[in-house]
Amino acid sequence: MENDTIYPVGKSCLHHGYLNNRIYLMKYHPDDTELLIKHIIGLRTTYGYTKLVLKIPKSCENLFSRCHATQEACIPNFYPDNDDALFISRFYDPSRSLDAASDTIHTILQVCKDKMHRTTCVSEQMFVRPATPCDIHLMATLYHHNFSTYPFPIHEPNYLLKGMNNGSSFFVGELSGEIVALGSCEVDSYASSVEMSDLVVDPRNRGYGFSKAILNYMEKQMKKNRVKTSYTICRAESAPVNLLFAGAGYTYGGTLVQNTNICGKIESMNIWYKPLYT
Repeated sequence: MENDTIYPVGKSCLHHGYLNNRIYLMKYHPDDTELLIKHIIGLRTTYGYTKLVLKIPKSCENLFSRCHATQEACIPNFYPDNDDALFISRFYDPSRSLDAASDTIHTILQVCKDKMHRTTCVSEQMFVRPATPCDIHLMATLYHHNFSTYPFPIHEPNYLLKGMNNGSSFFVGELSGEIVALGSCEVDSYASSVEMSDLVVDPRNRGYGFSKAILNYMEKQMKKNRVKTSYTICRAESAPVNLLFAGAGYTYGGTLVQNTNICGKIESMNIWYKPLYT
């Protein structure tokens, strides 16, 4: 199945397609509200997707009332003037609002509560640095080996190069000169936020704190750039990645049910957030 489409609308950005079978308003700017609603209605009418997800300011929620969506998650003080970010969703297929793994997700979150805001050790064995175009083919290979499906085509070198050229920041972790860990930062300048994503460690090198090391490095880079809020949208069924963010001081913001096609199936995703400065 083809990858979904990233669809610019003015200063905003939609993501849609049959891989995830949804429309996602991933980046919102208030200048585009009416245009966004027009495009969302058109996409839904044309393609019949089973889920709509909007990431919008709380103050603008009433402007999207025509979408008949309900809140799944929230990140406080996300937008200018300390306006909260709401993740509001509409399920056009009722079966998609149910998750057979809900008990597993609940158990993972209970374990994470004990780890929240605890300081954990960061590995110093690995050397972390910004990625360059010379790293792209090795990065694509590592992503390909770790994700059978992913919401974005991160296993394609051209996609990674285009992201770098368009301002996305990728970071690599090296051990004895070999790339063993990766991560990326997608900054929304209007919201002064960064999504920490695409975190992966080579399976042969897991268990040494390398994920925490690369996340810690990315946070430091974003703090230098005065980015206000860090957040992630991670697999709700994966205990390690949820424990990573809980242990790094992130707060749970909610669960997007049956949201993302990753590792071969559509899974629910958890929101974790952290103020980088106040």
